[in-house]
Amino acid sequence: MGFIATCGIAGAALAAAGSQEALTAQVGPRSVTLKSGGVTREEGLRAIRDQSGLRISWSAHPALLDTVDVQARNVSALDAVRAVLDGSPLEVSVTQSGVAAVRPARTGVIRGVITSGETGEPLRNASVQLQGTQWGTLTDAEGRYALVGVPPGDYRLIVQLLGYGEAGRAVRVTSGETVQLDFALVTDAIALSGVSVVTEARAPK
Repeated sequence: MGFIATCGIAGAALAAAGSQEALTAQVGPRSVTLKSGGVTREEGLRAIRDQSGLRISWSAHPALLDTVDVQARNVSALDAVRAVLDGSPLEVSVTQSGVAAVRPARTGVIRGVITSGETGEPLRNASVQLQGTQWGTLTDAEGRYALVGVPPGDYRLIVQLLGYGEAGRAVRVTSGETVQLDFALVTDAIALSGVSVVTEARAPK
């Protein structure tokens, strides 16, 4: 499926006091409806630029080659750009000349897949947490997770799921980069040993 961006005229832009807010208000009142699937972020940016007239600048980055699936209705062109960039180590800000500049974010992303060490099947609802922080999430039906907007620094990533042993690994987050950390969890023998089977003994007739 391709990328469709249609535009209309939104309501008047609200006055903004802050510098970045004021610049954002100047990029135009057009609204955009996005329907995309199986296209790259870069193709999405081009479609928004061509359909809305918003001036967008970007440089080559691996995250722009990732495919996205975006559905958004009647949002501003700038919010449409943010939707396309969601989940990536990129962000957008408006320059003094009114250009929406896409750049590496000042934060990083940690993503990966959690699977069973025995079967290789993806594990759903596994808890993924950066130890000692607010950053955490659960894996989806395909075992995938993503922690977005993580400040640069050294952390320990902890993965937990009932019936499996806890797994952890040190990770360094760098501004504007994505770290891929996959885990294969091993069945917790101690947890399984706590399961007992009760049978009813009958006296012989």
